Amino acid sequence: MTDHGDTEDADVPSRAERRAEAIDVLDALDLGPVTLVGLSMGGGVAMQVALDRPDLVERLVPIDPFGLGSDLPNGLLSYALARV
Repeated sequence: MTDHGDTEDADVPSRAERRAEAIDVLDALDLGPVTLVGLSMGGGVAMQVALDRPDLVERLVPIDPFGLGSDLPNGLLSYALARV
């Protein structure tokens, strides 16, 4: 048994690929603006969708977004403050 994060590399889509898939689904279903909630990698994906396609996102709830450390994607804080 391995701990979370200790698994061997798997054929898993990147965050960019998942972002593109999320945008494709929202566009195909003609949804938006929506509330995006994402946990871990999903939090990072949700934030990138919000930055790339703000027309699709009404609210953003990233929960423990994976891979950010103390750095936020460029423009995220400005985007969030503008929506308040």
